[in-house]
Amino acid sequence: MKVAKRCDGVTLVELLVTIAILAILVAIGFPSFQSSMRSNRMAATNNEMIASLSLARSEAVRSTRGGGICGSTDGATCSGRWTDGWLVWQDVESAGNSYGEFDEDVDVIVRHVNGPANLSLTLTNTSGTRVDTLGFDSRGRPIASDMPLAWTLVPDNCPAGQEFVRVIEMTLVGQAKSLRRNCP
Repeated sequence: MKVAKRCDGVTLVELLVTIAILAILVAIGFPSFQSSMRSNRMAATNNEMIASLSLARSEAVRSTRGGGICGSTDGATCSGRWTDGWLVWQDVESAGNSYGEFDEDVDVIVRHVNGPANLSLTLTNTSGTRVDTLGFDSRGRPIASDMPLAWTLVPDNCPAGQEFVRVIEMTLVGQAKSLRRNCP
């Protein structure tokens, strides 16, 4: 008498149980994964902004004419908000060129950074007025009338009480430091 051999494989019930367990594990782990992604996005944007500020200051000193950084939507003009992206430029000496201000077709664009995804970025002075352009003199000091300045990075989905907000403060001499704040 021959005995039928059972095929090695997975039954439908076993497959459904495995999928259900996997779905439960993903549902438990997803919120903490979102938090990690949000934190990484904030850190990356914060570091990119500090690097761009350092570059703008060093280019201003190197050129002995000045330079700066501004919000930019297209990467060719200072026509936008910080959330759209920003560009770093170096002032070039020429007739009619404004010192510490971006002059299209004259100044040299050193770097363009696209706007960060899923977060807002604003620059304000001490009186709370929004600032879209910041120039540096030939010694690397900011050319701004109302100092200090502060860039505020806030994720679109900011859980109240969580420490996801980043503030980059710039002093009168152009030194930048990054601080963490709680979501409102």
